[in-house]
Amino acid sequence: MNEAQLIQKFRKKITSECNKAGLPLFFYKIPDGVGGGLRPFDGFLVLCGKFFAIEFKVGKNKLEPHQKHCLNKVTNCGGRSLEIRETNVDAMIDSLVSTGLTAQCIMKRYNTSYRKELKK
Repeated sequence: MNEAQLIQKFRKKITSECNKAGLPLFFYKIPDGVGGGLRPFDGFLVLCGKFFAIEFKVGKNKLEPHQKHCLNKVTNCGGRSLEIRETNVDAMIDSLVSTGLTAQCIMKRYNTSYRKELKK
């Protein structure tokens, strides 16, 4: 599997699983060579209001120093960073959907209690 196939598999499965679960999501793959410089990471996902920076790796490829730096910056700013490989793509999607369901459940509880407070 090459990187493009891995990204396509991820995009297709995360979209399908989130649609089934009723979770709002936005996935964007940063185009290659934009601006003539190095990309900070391959793409990003916004799932239930949470930001995930994603780097896709195949085979024995490793994160480059600039990628580690950018992923760490995202994490330090409150986002989440993921390195997705063909060996962990299904588990990562399951974890993301679980995270989204938890966030959705919390928001529903918050919105319900907030509406009750407004009615008082």
